[in-house]
Amino acid sequence: QNNDLVILVSHSGETEEIVLFAKALKNNKKYFISLTGNPSSKLSKISDFNFSYESGSEFSFNGLSPTSSSTSLLVIGDILSVCLEKARGFSVKDFSKIHPSGSIGKSNLTEVSKIMIPVEKLPILTSELTLHDALSEISNFGLGMLFVTDKQKNLIGIISDGDIRRFLLVNDTNRNSKIEQIINRNPKFVFDYESVLDANLKMASKDRFLNLLPVLNKDKKLVGALTLKNIVENGIKLIKLND
Repeated sequence: QNNDLVILVSHSGETEEIVLFAKALKNNKKYFISLTGNPSSKLSKISDFNFSYESGSEFSFNGLSPTSSSTSLLVIGDILSVCLEKARGFSVKDFSKIHPSGSIGKSNLTEVSKIMIPVEKLPILTSELTLHDALSEISNFGLGMLFVTDKQKNLIGIISDGDIRRFLLVNDTNRNSKIEQIINRNPKFVFDYESVLDANLKMASKDRFLNLLPVLNKDKKLVGALTLKNIVENGIKLIKLND
């Protein structure tokens, strides 16, 4: 097609059938680039753009079998692919759409509600309760986290066991203090109808994963929680963000 970009690959740049094809493209005024190991080859000279690489001698007993050159081309192809990902903004979600049967595709096709911990199995407190209550609930459920809601199950915030430890270390207080002063009132969360992939991306950062996300329904009521363990146990690949 007129808008197609053709990339011709030849280590020698002299392969007859490729050179003939290049000449046919040229005669039809089609733009093409070439990857060659010889910048002075026939193919290099007639290309609109040529990228030449140096791979040294072939790593084989006869010095002829493509080894070093084929490896060089593989690396160049990978670099081009990664550059295109960046230039086009090709995301993890885009990738999942063309790999529906893989673990990443599965994460995009699976709703959070299918694998989350239901609300009935979560440690939930109201904000007027105490640190003693919080410690007891966290110990009983083993999630390292508890959820603070109002009586209508609207999420007020979350408290981790680390939040409690840090608070007790720096405050001269007792376990009957109210928990309202240590609530994280702006936690990340995910809706139950979102994909596990969306949840994974919310949980991921460049240096670590959030271990757990509250799950809300469309009315923003707490209906469950999603953990990294839920994701892994369902055979879904975790995606970590790169720099």
